[in-house]
Amino acid sequence: MTTSILLTNSFPYISQTPKTPKPFIQTPQLKPINIFPRQAFSKSTHFMHTNCLIKSHKVHKVCVVGDSDTGVAEDVLVGEDSAKFELAKQKISSWVYFGGVLGVVLFILDVVWLDNTTGFGKVFIDSVESVSDSPEVVMFLLTLIFAIVHSGLASLRDPGEKLIGERAFRVLFAGTSLPLAVSTIGIAVGTNFLDNFTPSRFSYVSWIGDSDTGVAEDVLVGEDSAKFELAKQKISSWVYFGGVLGVVLFILDVVWLDNTTGFGKVFIESVESVSDSPEVVMFLLTLIFAIVHSGLASLRDPGEKLIGERAFRVLFAGTSLPLAVSTIVYFINHRYDGVQLWQLQSEPLLHHLLWITNFISFFFLYPSTFNLLEVAAVDKPKMHLWESGIMRITRHPQLVGQVMWCLAHTIWIGNSVAVAASVGLIGHHLFGAWNGDRRLRIRYGEAFDIVKSRTSVLPFAAILDGRQKLPKDYYKEFIRLPYLVITGLTLGAYLAHPLMQAASLRLHW
Repeated sequence: MTTSILLTNSFPYISQTPKTPKPFIQTPQLKPINIFPRQAFSKSTHFMHTNCLIKSHKVHKVCVVGDSDTGVAEDVLVGEDSAKFELAKQKISSWVYFGGVLGVVLFILDVVWLDNTTGFGKVFIDSVESVSDSPEVVMFLLTLIFAIVHSGLASLRDPGEKLIGERAFRVLFAGTSLPLAVSTIGIAVGTNFLDNFTPSRFSYVSWIGDSDTGVAEDVLVGEDSAKFELAKQKISSWVYFGGVLGVVLFILDVVWLDNTTGFGKVFIESVESVSDSPEVVMFLLTLIFAIVHSGLASLRDPGEKLIGERAFRVLFAGTSLPLAVSTIVYFINHRYDGVQLWQLQSEPLLHHLLWITNFISFFFLYPSTFNLLEVAAVDKPKMHLWESGIMRITRHPQLVGQVMWCLAHTIWIGNSVAVAASVGLIGHHLFGAWNGDRRLRIRYGEAFDIVKSRTSVLPFAAILDGRQKLPKDYYKEFIRLPYLVITGLTLGAYLAHPLMQAASLRLHW
C-alpha cells in the first residue's frame, strides 16, 4: 500500500493552515482525500493528517510515505506532457519567423556546405575518404564523427547555455551537427541512384500522318504534366525556394495579417462598409479577387515583356495572395452566418461522401503546383501547355476541382453565405477557363488547337467520344512526386482545419 502527498496549487477548500508545519513523518495513518475526480488528480488532491497539512504552488514536487521506493504515485506525471500542443497559445508571427529562419538556414547550408564551388562539404568527405578506400569504413567514420560531435555538444549543453545563452548554444549545436548529418546521409544514400536514374521524356514532335491534325494520336504536343526529373533538381533551387517562402510569409504577416501593422483589416472593413449582409461581402471579396487575379493574368504577355518574367510573377503573387487570404479568412469566420437553407449534416454517410469529393477535388485544383519553383519565381516562370495526366480527363482541372469543392462545402454548410462564396468562385473559374484558352491560343497557336481537339472541359467527354486515346499505362502518369505532394498537403489541410479556424478567428475579420 503506497500513500503519497502531491504538492499542488493552493487549496481554496481548506480554511485553516498550520503556521508551522511539522516535519513529514512516515505513518500508516496518513491517507489521501481526493476532492476532485481522478483525471484532475494532479491539480487538486488534498492530503490531511491530524497535525500536518502540506501545500505548494507548483505541481510535480512530491512528498510520499508508504511502501513506494520512488515516492511518486504511479499514475501521476512528474515530467512534462509530451506532444502537448496548445492551439490557443500559438502565434502566426512565430510560425512565420520559423519559415524565415528555416529558409535562411537552408540557404547558409547550401552555400557553406553543399555547393561544391563554395562549400566545405566535399572537402570534408574527401578527407574522410582519404583514410580508407572501403565505403564501409568511410560510412562508419562519418557516423562516428557525427556521434562524437552531436553527443559531445549535447553533454556540454548546461555549461554552454550558461556561457553564451540558450539560443546561441542552439545555433552552435545545430550549425555543427546539421552539416555532418547531411554528409552522413548523403554517403548512405549514395550518388549512383541519381546517375542511373533516367526519367522518361516526351518530346515536342511535328509528325505528318493520317490524323486530321497532322500529329500522331499517341504523341504529346503539349507538355507532360506532373513530370519531375530528379536528376535535374538543384539543391540550391529548393534552398532558395525555402528562403523565398519564409520572406513572403513574413512580409504577408507584417503588411497584411497583423492588425497593428497591416492593411488586411482595413481592407475587410472597407468592403463591409458597403453592406451589412455577409452574403454581399463574401461575393464582393470573391469578385475583387477574381478581377485582380484574372486581370493580371490577362496582362501577363505585355507585362513580362515590360518588366520580365520574374518581376511580373512577384507583382502577380504579391497582389493576388493577400486578396486570396482575406477571402478565405472571411469565409472561415462567417461560414455559418446568413440564412440556413437546408440542414443535411445529420444524414448518414453524407460527411464521408463529401469528404471524398473534396479530397479528389484537390487533384484537379492544383496542377500549377507541378512547377513550384516557377510559382516562387526561383525558376523563370513559363506559360505551360499541359496535356498528360489530369489534363486527359479535363483541359481545365482547376474549374472542375473548384466546382467539386464548392458543391461539397455548400451541401454540408447549407446556408446563403456558402452559396454566395460558391457562386463567386465558380463564376471566376468559368471565366478563367475561357480566358485561359484564349491566352494559350495566342501563345501556342496550332499546338493549342491540337491539344484542344483531343481534350475537353467537361470531365471524360473527350475520352468517351474517342478524341482522347488513353495509353495502356495511363495510371503511371499519376504515380509521380507532385501528386504524392498534393495527397500529403490535402490530408494535412484537412487535419489543420482547427488550426486554420483558430488563426482566422484571431484576426477578427
